[in-house]
Amino acid sequence: AEARWQLGRALEAQGRLDEARAEYEDATRLDPSEPVYQRHLGTIWRKIGRHAWALRQTGFSKQTPSADDYDAAIAALQSAISMGGDTPEVFAELGELFALKGQHEDAIAQFRKAVDAAPREAHHHRALGIAYRLMGQAQKSLEQLDVADSLEPDCAQTQYEMGLSYMQADQAEKAIEAVNEAIQLNPSEASYHHMLGLIYHEADRDQEAIAALEKAVEIKPGMAPWHATVGSVYAAQEREHLSLEHYLRAVELAPERPEYLQNAAEAYGKLGNDKQVATLLQKAVRLEPDNPQRYSELGHAYLRQGQHREAAKAYKRAVDLVPDDPAYLLNLGSVAVEMGDTKEALARFKAAATLKSDYTPVYEQLGDLFERENKWSHALAAYQRAAALEPENAHYHYKMGLAHKALGQFQEATDHLEQAIELAPEMTEAYGELGTVYEAQQRYDEAVQAYEHAIVIAPHRASHYGQLGRLCRQLGQLDKALAYF
Repeated sequence: AEARWQLGRALEAQGRLDEARAEYEDATRLDPSEPVYQRHLGTIWRKIGRHAWALRQTGFSKQTPSADDYDAAIAALQSAISMGGDTPEVFAELGELFALKGQHEDAIAQFRKAVDAAPREAHHHRALGIAYRLMGQAQKSLEQLDVADSLEPDCAQTQYEMGLSYMQADQAEKAIEAVNEAIQLNPSEASYHHMLGLIYHEADRDQEAIAALEKAVEIKPGMAPWHATVGSVYAAQEREHLSLEHYLRAVELAPERPEYLQNAAEAYGKLGNDKQVATLLQKAVRLEPDNPQRYSELGHAYLRQGQHREAAKAYKRAVDLVPDDPAYLLNLGSVAVEMGDTKEALARFKAAATLKSDYTPVYEQLGDLFERENKWSHALAAYQRAAALEPENAHYHYKMGLAHKALGQFQEATDHLEQAIELAPEMTEAYGELGTVYEAQQRYDEAVQAYEHAIVIAPHRASHYGQLGRLCRQLGQLDKALAYF
C-alpha cells in the first residue's frame, strides 16, 4: 500500500492525475484503515475536477467528472475523517469538493470547520469567503476575505477574490481597485487581467476593457473563451474586423465549439460576407444538429446569396425541429415567395397565423405577398390586422397608406401616411408617397411641400429629387424641373 501511495504522489506531481488516482485507489484497497490514503484519494478526485474544469474553460474538452466520481471522492475524505484524519486541510478539501459539486451550503459548513480549527490560516478564510460569494452572500464573503487579507497581506489571490465579491455587491469601483491591486502583486496572472476587462466592460469603460482583455490573451493566448470575450467587446464597439480576428482565433483553438463558429459567422455577416457566414454555420449545425436557430440563420445566409433551394432546406430543418414556432414557418413562406411559389407561401403564412394569431410579422408578410399579387384589398386587410396588434408601428400605417392609394381611397391614404410621419418623422418614403397622393388629388402645392420635406430629411436620395422634378415639369416650371433632375 505504501508503495502504491508513493507512486501515486509521484504521478500526481507530474500532472498524471488519472494514473495517480488509480494508485491511490489501490493503496486504499490494500490498507483501508490508513486515513492518509483516503485523504489523498479524495484530494486527487478534487484535482481531477479542477483539471477538467480548466480544460473546459480553455475549450479543449467538455468532459467533467460525474456526480458519482465526486461522491466517491467525498466518501473517501469522509472516511478519512472518521478514522481520525480530521485536520483543517481535510475539511478544506472536502469543502472544495462540495463546492465543485455545487453543494455550496455543505461547502460552507466544511470551510467553517477548517476556519474554526485553524483560525490563523488565511487560505481557509479565503475559501470560506469564496463559498459565501457562490451562495450570493457578498457581504459575508467580504468579511472573510478581509480577515484573509489581514492575516496574509499583499496576497494577489485574496485581492482578486475581493474584486469578484465587490462586483457581486454592485461596487464596481472597489472591484476595479481590488483587481488592479491583484495585478500589481502578480502582473503575470492572465486571469486577473481578463477579469479586470470584464469589470471595465460591465462599467461601460470599453477602452480600458479592451486593453485589459488584450493583455490577458497576450499573456495566455491559448484561451478560446477569452478571445471570444474580446471579440464580443469589439463587436459592441462595431469594430467588426478586430471582432472577427478574435472570434476566428477562438474557432482555431476550439473548433468543436459551435458558439464560436456562430460568433465568427455573425461578424462576417456584418462585413457582408455571406459566403463565409454560410460556411461557418454549416460547420456549426454539424456540431449541433438540433439547434433550430442556427438552421434559421443558415437559411438567411443562403437567401441573401440568392440560393433559394438551400435556404428552403435549412428553414425546413428548423421547422422540423420546432414545428410550433411561427417564425420558422414564416421563413419557409418567405423563401417560397422568392421562388415564385405563391401557393406554398400562402399556406406557410396561414399556418403560422393559425399557430399564433397575434404574431404580427405574419400579417405583414401576408400583406406583402398580396401586394406583389396586386390584391390590394387583401393586402389592406392584412396590414390592418398588423396595425391593430401594433398601433404605434409607423411602418404598418405606411403600408396601409400604400394600399388605400392603390385602391383610389386617397383620404384614407393621406390619413395613414400622415400617421406614419407623426410616429416616425424621419420616414422619407412616407413623405414621398404622401406627395404622390396629393398629386393624384391635384393638390400640387401640398405635393411640393411633401417632396421638399423628403429632400430635407434625405438629401442624398435621388428618387425624391426625381419626384419633385417631374411635378415641376408637369406644372410647367421647367427651370426648376431641370435643376431637380
